[in-house]
Amino acid sequence: MSFAGISGDSSGSGEKHRPPRHYFSATIYSNYYYTPRRALGNNKLGLTSYQFTQSSTGFYVPLITRDYHRSDSTVLPNLSILLVGNYQASTPVFGGLQSEHRLTKTTVGFRFFYNNGKKNIWFVNIGPLFTQDSRSRFDPVKHSTFLLVFNRTESEKFSWRLGFTKTFIFGNKFHLPVIGLRFGRLDGTYFSIQFPRNMSINFPMGRQFSGSVYWKPMGGLYDFANVDSIKTSLDTTLLYNGRDSIVQFGRSEFIVGANITWSPSRFFSCFVSSGLTMANHISFASYQNNPNKFKTLKPFYFQSVRSSYFINAGITIRFGKVKKVYNNYTMYDMMDLNNTFDPGDNNDNIGNSDIPKPGDMNTIRKIQYKDVEDLLEIEDIY
Repeated sequence: MSFAGISGDSSGSGEKHRPPRHYFSATIYSNYYYTPRRALGNNKLGLTSYQFTQSSTGFYVPLITRDYHRSDSTVLPNLSILLVGNYQASTPVFGGLQSEHRLTKTTVGFRFFYNNGKKNIWFVNIGPLFTQDSRSRFDPVKHSTFLLVFNRTESEKFSWRLGFTKTFIFGNKFHLPVIGLRFGRLDGTYFSIQFPRNMSINFPMGRQFSGSVYWKPMGGLYDFANVDSIKTSLDTTLLYNGRDSIVQFGRSEFIVGANITWSPSRFFSCFVSSGLTMANHISFASYQNNPNKFKTLKPFYFQSVRSSYFINAGITIRFGKVKKVYNNYTMYDMMDLNNTFDPGDNNDNIGNSDIPKPGDMNTIRKIQYKDVEDLLEIEDIY
């Protein structure tokens, strides 16, 4: 077991074998989420049904990686700075509204990881978030998210996290603590509780497949153009009969499901997931009546939606070689932090295929590694 043993590419120096610069791969990912149409109960807006679909595409690219060498070669602190981004397109379909709204959310920001080489990691994510409705004639509205997490890797089978986040995944703006516990190896079977993100049991299913059973919140806060006329018992009026040309649409749900991921290599993974979506709520809130950006919203409309099934699928593609972190569980936790807290605040599944799979150590010992070090990396053995 190792917590600090990190090295560059073993392919040597020189023009033909330039060592990797970063611990993180340049990565792009895409997710699709679907829930079917469901009837709504009686409500003051006269909405009769609700369906929701969403797709998101994101990336992260390492910009700066710094290793801080010390006289004790077993300790190697390091700093990683990543550029991250996400584009999300969501379509809530309401029976009772005149037309369909396509809601977009764009995020661009930076994330910083500092590993002190002694089991501790500090993680910060900052960046603006822009929301817009395709039916709006106004510019995107700027919001912001924030994340600060401290991670302590006590052993290969246990780590804990504490932090703070501003998030919209509950269909409102909340400032919440981050509390996380992991039991078991990240490259094996483990149980994870990461509030407010997820709770899951994760397990390998052979060399290329892995599975999980999980519970997590899904949701968001979006701009919604106030352009639809609706019929009430007294008159015909706008969705919101006020001065706002844009209102805020919030959705929240809790999903319980099973996931199967295929990872034929470190560079590619895909997953499919399904289960039940429960405790669904939708809401509309006025900007005019919620001027304080630091307080939770008070909606003028709030509606429960009955439970149903969901379908979620996606792919992740990684590029280039990276510095070796094989059997370094603090670095595994750093990669898990990066994947657990997705750039778009969508609670998407990015996957942990950048964490090396456990190799067959008996096979590794039989290899005269020094004789082939210009050609082979430990990760290539699995």
